[in-house]
Amino acid sequence: MAKFILFPKDVQNMGGYIVENVAKLGYRDIIVGNPTDEPIKIEIPVYNEDIVKSYEQLGIIVYRMKTDESLISALDKVKAIVKTDNLKDMKNYDIPKKKKTIKK
Repeated sequence: MAKFILFPKDVQNMGGYIVENVAKLGYRDIIVGNPTDEPIKIEIPVYNEDIVKSYEQLGIIVYRMKTDESLISALDKVKAIVKTDNLKDMKNYDIPKKKKTIKK
């Protein structure tokens, strides 16, 4: 399995590493953040929830994005948590819904 290095205090959208036709995770995307001062090596691609849970066991912040959430807001949320290194902030932060686009 391939590896990806998540650098200290870095946040990454894992959307491109999710194997959607295999994983069937039940959420739209995964945002991960490294709150530590050391780089962490993680396995990619994401095939199932066990891989996502292994990220959490490494001390990585994992945010499972719902289908109606804004990607930019979710990234900002995880960045704020990584910056403060305080997981309780995740529960107190509301992610705005994504804006519906109107086709002309």
